[in-house]
Amino acid sequence: VVFWDPMTTMQKLLVAAVASGAFGLSSSIASARWRSSDVSTALPLRIDGEWVDASGYAAKHKGGAWLLEYARGKDVSFLFKSIHVMHPERAKVALASLPRLPVDEAPTQPLVFSYGSGDDEKPIVDSALRAELHEMVRERFGDDTAQTKATAAHWVRTALLSGLAASCWVGWARGDPVAAAALPLAHWLV
Repeated sequence: VVFWDPMTTMQKLLVAAVASGAFGLSSSIASARWRSSDVSTALPLRIDGEWVDASGYAAKHKGGAWLLEYARGKDVSFLFKSIHVMHPERAKVALASLPRLPVDEAPTQPLVFSYGSGDDEKPIVDSALRAELHEMVRERFGDDTAQTKATAAHWVRTALLSGLAASCWVGWARGDPVAAAALPLAHWLV
């Protein structure tokens, strides 16, 4: 049985859109950097005040090379800590393995991803709430990230229950009182 992987499909769509110039980026970015596992130019990212070159790691990045390319030249400290919440130790090891960029090769004014109306007020990443949420996620799922993914059985149940909800909507549209009564339950089950 083959299941649709939305992230893989989304990544392919984004790469195709960039390659076609849909976002105003040149197609050379897509061909030279996004599809290539051997990036010859630096891929500067700023994390915790240090500029690193992620070009040699981009092909191995589990989130995809396109994501690192999208963040090129930006301060991604907040995103780095937020996204790598399940295994921050592994992320720090990978970060430590990246070469540091010399000061003269680093961008002079990093673009910071916007957090709201003011860039001066960045959210506190290491808060008590974040630590508590991190612990709750670890207690629920453990250290194995595979446990956080939906299983084939989960997708089958979701599809069957979605079919039940759809049939209730059809029954409701036809004026069937049983289908109308079952509709809230069907949606709750989905």
